[in-house]
Amino acid sequence: MKLTIAAILFWALTTCAPQDAKPATTPVKITATEATQLLVQSAEAVYPEDLKGFVAVDLRIDTEGNVADVTVSVGKPELAAAAAAAFKQYKFKPYMADGRPVECLISATATFQGRAAGAKLSLQPMKLRVSQGVLDGNKIQDVQPIYPQEAIAARIQGDVVLRATLGTNGEVTNLTVVSGHPLLVQAAMDAVHLWKYKPYLLNGNPAEVDTVIRVKFHM
Repeated sequence: MKLTIAAILFWALTTCAPQDAKPATTPVKITATEATQLLVQSAEAVYPEDLKGFVAVDLRIDTEGNVADVTVSVGKPELAAAAAAAFKQYKFKPYMADGRPVECLISATATFQGRAAGAKLSLQPMKLRVSQGVLDGNKIQDVQPIYPQEAIAARIQGDVVLRATLGTNGEVTNLTVVSGHPLLVQAAMDAVHLWKYKPYLLNGNPAEVDTVIRVKFHM
């Protein structure tokens, strides 16, 4: 009898348990380019009052492409509420991974320029302008440029100035030349592309950073 009761209990537990239960998955963070390609419906923010400011948010998109949640990381409460209300009206095509729709995260921003100018909503992550001096304290990998032999032979020296974007993971994602001798530019870019930083945090959240980097070439 004991064996029979045990068997019945085992059968009841295994039968009643949900058979299709799947472990919860972490939303996939996608890029601004991917988010823009998925966007099918946008909305405009309603100005609560004549304030100016900047709001940064993260949108959690469900498997049907709806904005399930808006998390504000930066912004005045009145503007943040207006931005969140607008972003909740956005609609996306489902983000697909391994052939099935999955939840995703999109970083977005809203710039409130005054009631007359209106508000600009963007599916771009928050980007800050930070000086090279401040970022040097966050650098964890530094690669020195290789002085081009052609430049050495011609006794060319000076600075190469680059505009750089650092991603939320601290990697250099974009470089453009501001100034510098043509024989020195490529060596500077090759080195800076290998630099690595700790993520720059704003209110505890990693932020994309725009900065100007000066690489010195002196004999």
